[in-house]
Amino acid sequence: MAKILSSPAKIEICSSHYEMGVLAADKIIHLIKNYPDAVIVLPTGDTPKPMYNELVKKFEQDRGIDFSKVKFFNLDEYIGLPKNHPLSYSYYMEKLFYEKLDKIDSSRAPKKENRNLPFVSYGEKPNIVAKKYSLRLQQAIKNSGREKIDLVVVGIGGAYPKGNSSKALKGGHIGFNEPGTKLKDKTRVVSLSKKTMLDTSFRFFNLRFCKRRYDGVENFSVPKKAITIGVSEILNSREILLLANGEEKMPVIKNLYESKPTKDFPATYLKYHENVKWILDRDAASQLPHVKTPWICSEKFHWSKEIMRHAVIEVLKKYHKIPLSKIKEYMIEDLKIPFEQIERFGGINQIIKDLSNFLKFSIHTEKNRLLPKNERILIFSPHPDDDVITMGATIKKLLELGNDIWIVYLVNGENSVRDDFKKVREKYIQLIKESKETKMLQRRKYEYLRLAKIKVRQEEAQIATSILGIQKEKLIFLNLPYYYNRGFVDINPIDYEKDVKPLMQLILQIRPKHIFYSAEADPHGAHGLGAKIISMAFEKLSQFWNETFWGYRGAYEEWTINRPEEIIIVPFGKNEMQTKIKCIKSHESQINPIFPSFDNRQFWERARDRNRLTGRLLEQMGYLKGNKNFAEVFRPLSYADFIRTNR
Repeated sequence: MAKILSSPAKIEICSSHYEMGVLAADKIIHLIKNYPDAVIVLPTGDTPKPMYNELVKKFEQDRGIDFSKVKFFNLDEYIGLPKNHPLSYSYYMEKLFYEKLDKIDSSRAPKKENRNLPFVSYGEKPNIVAKKYSLRLQQAIKNSGREKIDLVVVGIGGAYPKGNSSKALKGGHIGFNEPGTKLKDKTRVVSLSKKTMLDTSFRFFNLRFCKRRYDGVENFSVPKKAITIGVSEILNSREILLLANGEEKMPVIKNLYESKPTKDFPATYLKYHENVKWILDRDAASQLPHVKTPWICSEKFHWSKEIMRHAVIEVLKKYHKIPLSKIKEYMIEDLKIPFEQIERFGGINQIIKDLSNFLKFSIHTEKNRLLPKNERILIFSPHPDDDVITMGATIKKLLELGNDIWIVYLVNGENSVRDDFKKVREKYIQLIKESKETKMLQRRKYEYLRLAKIKVRQEEAQIATSILGIQKEKLIFLNLPYYYNRGFVDINPIDYEKDVKPLMQLILQIRPKHIFYSAEADPHGAHGLGAKIISMAFEKLSQFWNETFWGYRGAYEEWTINRPEEIIIVPFGKNEMQTKIKCIKSHESQINPIFPSFDNRQFWERARDRNRLTGRLLEQMGYLKGNKNFAEVFRPLSYADFIRTNR
């Protein structure tokens, strides 16, 4: 294969995960209407779920859509899981796609022989299965007469630091083509990376709690091997769609955009293909120039006052030691901001004046108090540490303003605690002794270990919030079951009776005037699902129509500050930052996290750096004095906007 780099991929940035699914589904339907016998390679995972849902929806609505001659091939499959295992990709495709199409119209659904997966049956040799799967794919291409796969749809795997560097990343697998993959690799048996196994381990952890729904399931461990279609076969296609969503994929997409093809990041091999389209949501695309400096990427870019503010703020981020008043022409030129647009908005002096004043009424101060006073406040924290990581300093200020603060932890997050953590072992031994059970089955030991982890996380939350002055009687640990129902294609993770109703009862009991909630996603869905459950509860409680809902972020990315009407900024000093760090460090079980991130800094370091970035920008623009300021940012919403945003 000739190693010729193609022009940059076409990039489509969608407003939501749902919109991504619609766009991808439309592409597939357009293809099969032109080529009824198309050869299409499909992915699995959370990212393509809206695509499959939309394909099923359109298939039901439009009888002109006919999949009966289409040859579908799955990118990959685990080795060692039976077909009916709820976490096998065979089960995923059957429940999410094929079974639904059959129920609507089996005559238009894909024929059984055209539903191809590299499944290894009992007694088969995986290498032989992989070879036969590759031959089957090549035969389908030959039969089509078009010499290549018509369309390959891929997701992209997470990333992790390369060595001790926080900038150089490894990861970015496509299919199960892990780091180390070669450009010439074909369908084969692969060993899964530690990162890939950890990313999906929560599903296998949750399976223990859902096994009654899946009669006969025995395997609760992530498989170590899989079969995947190789990079050379993926590139032998007429078109490739790459799907990515969520903040966790932001550094992955940034690295993919900026890097040359390398075996350390297999998705970069897609740069050898001449027809690749990226379909992203705004979170995944947030570090691309299409979002950070969109005027560079479009010849007919429409400028507005908000965009000009955003542009100058990007200049300040790059030249972080330069105050706004001392911005030079070469700094403007460096970010390719057109001078005719600067003149259009009144020239550099007028723009500086605007940026020096536009946030004046969005910053909480003693004279401009924006935080509530002497009110009842309900803070929803998805995990036991999200509250202090994202708004620890603000909690302290709210308490000082005489507010009655209640903190509700939606889940306990015990699957992120290591089995060998010292305090867990101590709690575990204590629980075993207190049980007085002489003979104990392995599943009972496992349950006591889980309870020990829960107790550790709850005690850490009590210690952390006590530093801020919150009494432990004001902490409520709900342990909602949605936490254990995530990650399955045929289980709705939200149970109205067990998740939503308890929250409704709690809200009616506390009767808050202000509600704080996590407005950012996390890789495993606890945050996003939590916000949806809160929204579902309040939607049934319309008597709270006049209350304010404060969305907080900061575990991954902070709110942007170029739209003052949408945010409230809470600045604080070095001493308050030290207190916040002390709170975060109180969560000792999370200091060496099980789930590795693209960011190898500790949680307290990430919080400090993000809060400092906002504080420094406020200093540069002249809103704060000194050089030791930090800030947390919130987006307040009305009742109606909160419900609409989180549906």
